[in-house]
Amino acid sequence: MARSLDARAGEPVTGRKRGLYYGWIMVALCSTLLAFSYGARYTFGVFMDPFAREFGWSRSTMSLAFSIFTWLYGVMQIYWGILIERRHPRVVMGLGVIFFGVAVVAMAGMSTLWQLFVLQGVVAAIGFSGMGMVPSSAVVSRWFVRRKGTALSIAFAGVSVGQLVFSPLAMVWILQYGWRISLLIIGGTFVVPGILVVLLARSSPSEMG
Repeated sequence: MARSLDARAGEPVTGRKRGLYYGWIMVALCSTLLAFSYGARYTFGVFMDPFAREFGWSRSTMSLAFSIFTWLYGVMQIYWGILIERRHPRVVMGLGVIFFGVAVVAMAGMSTLWQLFVLQGVVAAIGFSGMGMVPSSAVVSRWFVRRKGTALSIAFAGVSVGQLVFSPLAMVWILQYGWRISLLIIGGTFVVPGILVVLLARSSPSEMG
């Protein structure tokens, strides 16, 4: 059967009918995951004042938890990168959503400093790695040849969108409902990317026939 290149993505296509190239769906999915994960990650600074007022924790101590988060996130990228090559994106990204969402919800019940280090510094970091740049880059790159740069740039735009939206919302929620309810709300929003991953995640064009 004759094959040609899809003019939109530089992908080989057959004579079957054309619609929206599914690679763009994957771009939208990855962009959404990055928006939620990076947006929620950078709300941590908004919660430092409420934590300090209620528990008396110093900013330097709380910043150490975030430093552990950042270090572990970098290390875990290696393992998630290996895993995304061996397992379906639905598994990798789904685990990331679960770990991160559970960590944020559990933080709403914190009462001691060690819980902040475990939930924020460890559990959230593991989940964040599963939704971060490495898995998204790997998945998007499988779907594009000629327009790979465009696809990746659109996916990564979710990082800035998430930071722009989540931090102001977190501040509003804290002022209206308190920090505990705000964390429950933020953690609950991860139901959205979780559902999208289950419904939309595909490993490669071959999975779509």
